[in-house]
Amino acid sequence: MSLFNIIGLTLFLGVLGTSNINVSHELIHKPNSIDHLIGMLTMSKNLYMHFEIQHIRIHHKHVATPNDPSTAKLG
Repeated sequence: MSLFNIIGLTLFLGVLGTSNINVSHELIHKPNSIDHLIGMLTMSKNLYMHFEIQHIRIHHKHVATPNDPSTAKLG
């Protein structure tokens, strides 16, 4: 592969991975179990299956408190 192709492939895969996380995030929030499963399978392509546990079960429970690892600390 040429350098041009390697750069293009790298950028394409990076954008694809980012959009997968956004779509998966929304699907994981759906109450429909099929949508939730599709969201989890989509996250598996990014090796980020633990997102559901961290986001739904920890972040949503402790949002904007010191117990939330996703919220920036004051100061």
